[in-house]
Amino acid sequence: MRKKLIILLATVMTMLMGANVLAAEIQSAPGLEAERPSAERPSSVTASAYILTELSTGKTLSAQNENERRYPASMTKILTALVALEYFAPDDIVTAGPEVNAVPADSSKAGISNGDILTVENLLRALIIKSGNEAACVLAKAVSDKLNPNESLSYERAEKIFCGLMNERAGALGASDTHFVNPHGYHNPDHYTTAKDMAVISAKAMRNPVIKRIASEREFEGAGSPNGSKQYDWRTHNMLLVEGEYLYAYATGIKTGFTDEAGNCLAASASNGKLDLIAVLFNDTEEGRWIDAISLFEFGFNAFEFREVQRGGAIFEKIVVANAKLGESAETEIYAKGSFSDLLSQEQFNQIRKNITYNATEFSAPVKAGDIAGKVVYTLNGERIYEDDLLILNSVEKRSLKSDAAYYASRAVSAAFSVKAIPFWGAALAIIVAAAVVVRKIRRRGSERFGGGFYRF
Repeated sequence: MRKKLIILLATVMTMLMGANVLAAEIQSAPGLEAERPSAERPSSVTASAYILTELSTGKTLSAQNENERRYPASMTKILTALVALEYFAPDDIVTAGPEVNAVPADSSKAGISNGDILTVENLLRALIIKSGNEAACVLAKAVSDKLNPNESLSYERAEKIFCGLMNERAGALGASDTHFVNPHGYHNPDHYTTAKDMAVISAKAMRNPVIKRIASEREFEGAGSPNGSKQYDWRTHNMLLVEGEYLYAYATGIKTGFTDEAGNCLAASASNGKLDLIAVLFNDTEEGRWIDAISLFEFGFNAFEFREVQRGGAIFEKIVVANAKLGESAETEIYAKGSFSDLLSQEQFNQIRKNITYNATEFSAPVKAGDIAGKVVYTLNGERIYEDDLLILNSVEKRSLKSDAAYYASRAVSAAFSVKAIPFWGAALAIIVAAAVVVRKIRRRGSERFGGGFYRF
């Protein structure tokens, strides 16, 4: 019987150990772990290079190969629009010239002909909505002619002048790895940018109210200008703005691009009322650029928000001040005046570290309210993101012989008239009364002894 019991117990133990091993294997299975999405990474993106940034801060929320040189195709036209608006107002009138024919036959065109009269605003519509390469040429020629009014510039010369302005503008924006040789983006081996640079250029464009408005338009129908008879019908190539499979409710622009060498490209923008995001994608598939843009935007909107890192006036801690005036508090609170919020994911917010340093190892009176006591520094992954002075909230005066004497005198008076002193005052009063009684008895005896008269010394 004992032998059967031992065998049964051994069998049960073996089964339990096997179950634990199996559970451990299932828990650590790499396939299951790989299915868990990272809070700092969007779902798969098929573009070979991309970046997601936030407009107001310029912060990069997600990126891949963002510093690699790429061909931008028609995303080039975003910078063309920016430069053009530095020299013309939207309602200025421009007459197209023979430069409309200075584009290759297979270029994307908006139907502008030599002699057409358009407002600059409608040239920008032809440039951004319809992606007309000839519209880019007309704008480049108009700007160059305005800068050189006494010259009869060929288009080739005008294009070089305009592209010089484009490259200067890109450099001034911080897009230091961008070099354009034409205003429209038709392929040229020496015409390149990066996802990071294109995001910087796109952000600047979306701060321009004219470009921002046009970039969000789905179509334009009408005359090119009040004094022009030609009618145009331009419809956007940006499927994020168009009713259909890829319509994205938060989409606000900006510009598509395609060449065989560049692949399908997109500079897209979106706003949910709290965040304004920009996604730039290079060398994607036709469908992939819409899916990737939406994936990036959803990631940005869901994972990031402006979070309060430091609240203005927040109390950090109390410090004890040495040599403080007797009778007054030797403690004072330390606070920071500034407020600071940053665009962060929850994971990033949890990784912020706060370091406090004081100007002295020990504070000694006097200290005044508003004095700088030290500094607080916030870091994220070792990078400093904010710092502020720490200030004294309440003044603490220094003790002296005079203040000490006043303190002890005040203590004595307070002690004399405190509740605890009542028994002592009672005892003193009793002694006085007893003394008075004794004196009175002595006087009475003396009066009787000397016949009613009291001997006075």
